[in-house]
Amino acid sequence: MGAVIGYFIIQALFKSQHQTRVDQMNAKADQEIKQAQSTAKRIVDEAESKNEIIKQRKIQEVKDRFNKMRSEFDSEKAEKLVSLKEREMEIKVLEKDFEQKEDKYKDKLKDLETKNADLDSKESEILVIRENLEKQLKVIAKRKEELEVA
Repeated sequence: MGAVIGYFIIQALFKSQHQTRVDQMNAKADQEIKQAQSTAKRIVDEAESKNEIIKQRKIQEVKDRFNKMRSEFDSEKAEKLVSLKEREMEIKVLEKDFEQKEDKYKDKLKDLETKNADLDSKESEILVIRENLEKQLKVIAKRKEELEVA
């Protein structure tokens, strides 16, 4: 019986030592798990931090590109507006010159029409005078004949 009691005592001791070892190993495993979780959390936090930095940098790059494109558009728009204004002014000058020339030609046309009317009037006067002269010549020719006959 002493052997059976010794057996149980040894069993209890082994079991106790074994349980202590298991507890130590569990504690060590828990510690390593916590350390791994801490490392994983740190890696995830670093990745998220880097991701946020990259995201902010990309957002800034897009904003800069947008501002550059807007600036280029605005300057091109301003150049086009200036060009259009210049063309508009040139057209207005050409229109004014054209109107002046047109007015000048209209005045010349009126002048020519007036002169033409004057010429027509003078021509008719000349015709009347010619007819009178022809009549007077006929009268003179008749009287001359009468004087010669008498």
